[in-house]
Amino acid sequence: MTNLQPFKEWLNLNCKTERSASSYFGTVKSFFTVNDSFTQENVNNYLTSKIGAWQNSTWNKFLYSAKKYCIFSNLDIKFPKPKTIHAKATEYITEKEMLDIVEKLPLFIKDYIKAKAIIMLIFYTGLRPKEVLQLKKEDIDFSNRRIIVKNTKGYHDRPIVMSSKLCKILQDALCLSPYNDHLFDLSTQSLGYIIKRINMFMKPRFKLNPYSFRHSFAHFVLKKNGNNIAQLSQLLGHKEQKTTLIYTNITQNEAFEGWKKILK
Repeated sequence: MTNLQPFKEWLNLNCKTERSASSYFGTVKSFFTVNDSFTQENVNNYLTSKIGAWQNSTWNKFLYSAKKYCIFSNLDIKFPKPKTIHAKATEYITEKEMLDIVEKLPLFIKDYIKAKAIIMLIFYTGLRPKEVLQLKKEDIDFSNRRIIVKNTKGYHDRPIVMSSKLCKILQDALCLSPYNDHLFDLSTQSLGYIIKRINMFMKPRFKLNPYSFRHSFAHFVLKKNGNNIAQLSQLLGHKEQKTTLIYTNITQNEAFEGWKKILK
């Protein structure tokens, strides 16, 4: 089998994020589980076998990953055009639904104080799950109700304001790990386990993931600030406002209920 370790190291040096590097590597590795070499014929046959089996997003993911491998290996391979992906409304939970979840956490989560703090922190600040897990105690300024998010996806520090209520919840969570530098002594896998338990016991309207609370924050803010995209973009740490526009999409049910109110 082709030694992909040099490609993996190259990706780590040339991709913006670890997540992107890992995604590209995993996709190319899957290709080599059924192919001995990266040739035009093998690529064509591989893609032909995936017609009807892959979603458009998976198809495009392979194209982007394969092009990275071509750059690394100095290969001249022709690829088909990416598939069109139609954006759909981002699903989110309301503040009431979030509060209902955290209220019931003690019923199925042992370390419910920490779980409550994480969920409410993401919902009320819009932090990425990775940013939350990387937070250190020194990043929290309780006197000024401020969080400094470091090592962000956009490679710059980002200040976040907290409510008095959130400050109190975070202070309670701090007491659970007094000798640890990080605010939450928790891994990505442990956070995933918390969300899995929520889905299992709470059975929400749709399957939640750690990013669901960030998406919900975006909708929560838009309703509070009168759809101020510029402000939301800054809060979410987006480089470009067009990235934030996805949160302006509404679900079919929201459109129906909104129009029903107008007709009254």
